[in-house]
Amino acid sequence: MITRVEIEHIGQDIDVEALARVPAHAARAAGTEAALKGLGWL
Repeated sequence: MITRVEIEHIGQDIDVEALARVPAHAARAAGTEAALKGLGWL
């Protein structure tokens, strides 16, 4: 089982450009961006 400390460490070392190539993350990011634009926050 992965501990909270390990998860925090992974989060610090993730390459944002590599993460953007993951389809599920890209879809989530696009949805978040659209929602924020709809609220006038972007």
